[in-house]
Amino acid sequence: MNRHGDGPFEEPDPSLVVAVLIVNYFSASLCAGLLRSLVGQTGVALHISIVDNSMQDDEWAKLELIRDRFLTEFSSVTMTRSPTNCGYGVGNNLAFDVLPVSPQVVVVANPDTILSAGSLRDLAVDSLANARPIAVRTVEDGEPDDGIGFLNLWSGQAAKSASPRRSQLAYAGGHFFALVATKWKQVGGFSEDLFLYCEEIDLALRLGTEMGTVPVSRSCQVSHVGAATTKSNRETSDFATFHANRSRAILYRKHRRLRPYLYWMALARLVLAGSYLVRRNPRRAASIVRGLLEGLGVR
Repeated sequence: MNRHGDGPFEEPDPSLVVAVLIVNYFSASLCAGLLRSLVGQTGVALHISIVDNSMQDDEWAKLELIRDRFLTEFSSVTMTRSPTNCGYGVGNNLAFDVLPVSPQVVVVANPDTILSAGSLRDLAVDSLANARPIAVRTVEDGEPDDGIGFLNLWSGQAAKSASPRRSQLAYAGGHFFALVATKWKQVGGFSEDLFLYCEEIDLALRLGTEMGTVPVSRSCQVSHVGAATTKSNRETSDFATFHANRSRAILYRKHRRLRPYLYWMALARLVLAGSYLVRRNPRRAASIVRGLLEGLGVR
């Protein structure tokens, strides 16, 4: 595991320290765009920590060039090369653990986001006044929203819009949110029993987030490409499907609030698997069933 981080830099405001955690997976050019959007933030000491899950020398070399380009723009830029694809949750935890400072506020940012308006200092101030993850106004495919996700408790399906007719759990979207660092440390960051899916929902539940009450910062806005950091060929889609269902089953098993819906969620996923069989996609159906059974602890 290699780490790089340095660069003397005059702290804009040593009393307000913010860490931006980024997990890269073949998204070096997107990382560059995100960092470019963060340049020039005032009134905050900004520490960037990037974990690379790509496991390829070429991708790492691109990130090294990006680090060198932005090293003098921030208080620090730290890069960590993971020997495996450790996923979103473990990757962000690692990015936090290798920080050269102890931040007051943590910002989790996907590479496929850019800060399109507003101030990270104001976002940090909003975070310090809350004990829960703070969502950020988001524009995706030209459509603005509050950066909140909604989990349908019956089906386990996540959506970006609320439905008054269904029982839902609201949470700050994992593409870009802020959290006071004391709370991050209190719960140990993301839970590492999940992979690729549901980590931000699990974090909200462990922090005691109430249904439908997610704080939203009006201090800034991000643009989100959406799923740009996930490869889309058939093999990786089956891989992602497996982990989407595995993570949901683990999530429902571990949280008391979700356990009453476990049977119905599992049934809904099995119906979905059946629909893939009807459409002559047995691989996708098998990925759903295998993920669900592993998450439920069935061997």
